[in-house]
Amino acid sequence: MTLGTVIRSDQVAIQDVCAQVEAALHAAITMIVARPDFHQQLIRLLEESEEEAAMEERERRIYKHKNKRCWEDWEGQVRRLCRDSSIIVLNIDGACSKNGRDGAEASYGLYFGDDLDHNRCDFLPERYKQTSQAAELYAAKMALMIVAGSWETDEDEEEQVDFEGVLAISDSAYLVDGITNWVWTWAENGWLNSAGETVANVGLWRWLHKNILKLQAMGLEVRFIYVRREYNQEADELAKSVLYE
Repeated sequence: MTLGTVIRSDQVAIQDVCAQVEAALHAAITMIVARPDFHQQLIRLLEESEEEAAMEERERRIYKHKNKRCWEDWEGQVRRLCRDSSIIVLNIDGACSKNGRDGAEASYGLYFGDDLDHNRCDFLPERYKQTSQAAELYAAKMALMIVAGSWETDEDEEEQVDFEGVLAISDSAYLVDGITNWVWTWAENGWLNSAGETVANVGLWRWLHKNILKLQAMGLEVRFIYVRREYNQEADELAKSVLYE
């Protein structure tokens, strides 16, 4: 047997193996595609990828390093979106030590901008259940009270801050999903959840829903957006500073 014959035999063997692998892959793909739920799963995966990409793009539009997408209005003591200066921006967060356990203690933080007077951090009042979720809601309440106080001034006052909307940024999906989605169903159902039980933190939810509708009816647009924790560090640090410093 010559060397050329050996090489040709090896080539044929490799081609046979490749053909077998290709046939096996084709059969596996055919079987997967034939599954009744394959197309639904594929569409769902594509939609999730698109939603994730859209969220990342929104975060990039709002934030760059050190908030370069916003600018501090020192006269009004607020931050404004660069692309729409009529929208003021604030970050809110809640924190809780021993969350869900005895001795839990919660706090909140509001970040309006570097060294701005409206920045706040404090303990969650004792009348509320001491949880991180209650602290997130209370942070939103306090932020809206400050915003309303800056916006709702008498006509003869000269220090009214000029803005048409507020963008509240939070890393709490509980808060953002609740205030933009779930709260409407809860309100229609008498503030009962799907299990027929009173919604947790119902007093805070009712206050937020009522007062957001009031502000919007008066012409102030209120928006909430969810971001990852890394994009909410200033408010997070303010909230935690009450508990750990």
